[in-house]
Amino acid sequence: MAKKVVVVALLAMLLTGAVVAQGPRYIDGVYQGRGDGFSDYIDVEVIIEEGLIKDIKVTYFDDTRFVGDVAIEKLRKQMLDEQTIEVDTVSQATFSSQGFIEAVKDALKDAAQD
Repeated sequence: MAKKVVVVALLAMLLTGAVVAQGPRYIDGVYQGRGDGFSDYIDVEVIIEEGLIKDIKVTYFDDTRFVGDVAIEKLRKQMLDEQTIEVDTVSQATFSSQGFIEAVKDALKDAAQD
């Protein structure tokens, strides 16, 4: 009887997400990527530590200042906080947002674990 209770408890924990056996998603390192912004390209450097996105640095951006750069910082923070690159573009800065997201995805294509 005790074994059944333990098995049921473990199954319940797994189904509710209380136990997560998830390892690192990316290979540690520094990766570069490029995306197309509104009027110019955007270059980024993505730093992966312990399989997680540790930092995203914009290394080149000369596109719609005071609009695009604000959007990029918002997206950067969201990607770092949520550990995902699946984020929505920022309105009024759609092309800069898309270029930044594209650049990060470009960088991480080499960091993905198989």
